[in-house]
Amino acid sequence: MLFERGVFFYTRYTLDKSDAFNLSVAMGFGLCCIIGSLSAHRLCAMTFERRFLTISLLLQLAVCVMLSFRPFGWVLVVGLMAIAIFASPSWPVIERYVSAGRPPRDTSRAIGWFNMTWAMAVPLAVMVSGPLIKLNYRAMFILGALMVPVALLCVTTLPRRAAQLSHDHPLRVPAGELPRYRRLILASRWMMFLSYALMFILGPLLPGIFKQLGFDVEQAAWLSSPIDWSRFVTFVAMYLWVGWHNRMSTLVLCMIAMPLGFLLTLYGPNTSTVVAGQIIFGATTAVTYYTAIYYAMVVHDASVRAGGWHESVIGAGLFAGPAFALMGAAGGGWFDHHATGYLVGTIPMVIVCTVGVVRALTRSVSNTDSN
Repeated sequence: MLFERGVFFYTRYTLDKSDAFNLSVAMGFGLCCIIGSLSAHRLCAMTFERRFLTISLLLQLAVCVMLSFRPFGWVLVVGLMAIAIFASPSWPVIERYVSAGRPPRDTSRAIGWFNMTWAMAVPLAVMVSGPLIKLNYRAMFILGALMVPVALLCVTTLPRRAAQLSHDHPLRVPAGELPRYRRLILASRWMMFLSYALMFILGPLLPGIFKQLGFDVEQAAWLSSPIDWSRFVTFVAMYLWVGWHNRMSTLVLCMIAMPLGFLLTLYGPNTSTVVAGQIIFGATTAVTYYTAIYYAMVVHDASVRAGGWHESVIGAGLFAGPAFALMGAAGGGWFDHHATGYLVGTIPMVIVCTVGVVRALTRSVSNTDSN
């Protein structure tokens, strides 16, 4: 998380790179995540899950050590892309460990703990990145390298392979409900794609937004964390209240609130508005992520392939968001504010994803009525 989010404060404040540079790095990071996620199933089939995670972490450790010595120039860019390639395949495997061998209700609660764990790490990483960058330009990368052995120690506690729920288990999703669940998977993935696309526009731009508002790197990092704290709190709420299961209204609400939060964050004229936008946007990203992974793991029995597709949708969003924003900014001469170009670039994504969600949910209603 230090490298996925915190590095943009480093490039903006220490290296004095532009918003366009940050978006370009984010786009490359997303492309590498797609490649890594889609390869997870095939790579994991070559060995058992625990060994696969160990190899992934050792490769990440090597890159972190390299970046600790030279965190700038082509080494920084290549290193970040390598981190994405090596880290992204491990997520589907971890998601399999979390969900495998559990009936739907237990899967929801296990995913809830998983979501709260990684979601807590994100705002802490964002907040600590500011003081680390202010302390020393190498400090953030050194800390990243030191955290890998801790993760390796955690991996040693896992079984060699994850369990799996039997196909005739009485608590599996009834066959009659599977079509509806598959439509909910599709709708939630459309929204999750959009959420990560917009997130990876805001992530690279937030350092510049707060720099223009007059904050130093430490203050900017702290003020950029509400988007992640909001996501964490929403994960907690969804863990405690499972009434969102099999409901379409939660996704409809996100479809309305997500663009609003994005607009307030991108265009906010003052700190309060930007922070409010982050809170709204962060909550909607939590809902879309939780629903997408829950429905996928329940329907596909926590397979690595299902997790790989889940993570590849995230990677596609990480790539598409910065790509469309940069295309919009390419016509920046037509607009009176650079943020307008970024906004214009995102409009096609919002329209396409909204149509995708509506079609999926409409078919879900039709299927329910026909049954």
